[in-house]
Amino acid sequence: MVTRREDLPSSSPEGDNQVLPDIWSQPIWWQLLERRLAPRRPVLLLGRQHEVTPLTAALRGLGRDVRGREWLWTSPLDLGVLPANTQVVVRLVPASATDWLAMGALRERYGSDISTLYELLLPYTALTQAQSVLPYQQATIDSITPFYFGDSQPGPFEELDKLVALSGKSVIEFGPMEGLQTAALVRAGVESGNCSRPSARLTG
Repeated sequence: MVTRREDLPSSSPEGDNQVLPDIWSQPIWWQLLERRLAPRRPVLLLGRQHEVTPLTAALRGLGRDVRGREWLWTSPLDLGVLPANTQVVVRLVPASATDWLAMGALRERYGSDISTLYELLLPYTALTQAQSVLPYQQATIDSITPFYFGDSQPGPFEELDKLVALSGKSVIEFGPMEGLQTAALVRAGVESGNCSRPSARLTG
């Protein structure tokens, strides 16, 4: 089934984006974005001022060196001399050939290290899609990410680590499902291992 532009809900914040949810109503997406940015590098956000400003504040709250600047696809842009190693993130969603040409021109002028916010967040949509169709114990992105971030542990892993000393061990994990135990094994210092599914390999 092909979705026409005129059939998209008018409440969509981007109009054309139907892949990611409304990130403004779920601050967890700001934390996920911060994890996708290159470590210890300054960030420049480009986009509509009313969208760039709160995201700039959120990333600063997470310890990032961030500047925001208003820019639209058809607007002239002169970034001047950027601080060394600045990562540029475009908050806008390319929705037409003109937008993608503008994105290409931006990369050609200032280097390839320029991404749209949605390019950075898109890999996480595989997780949200899986949560919608599989019986995960953690059914929302908010509830599952603390395990991936290392803020929560699935089951008695600390006790297991005391008994077995997992660091440096090779481990076979049966039935990884959403990967909560896999994340715990990585944090415990497991050197290498295999999951029961050949396509899922754990490397520490």
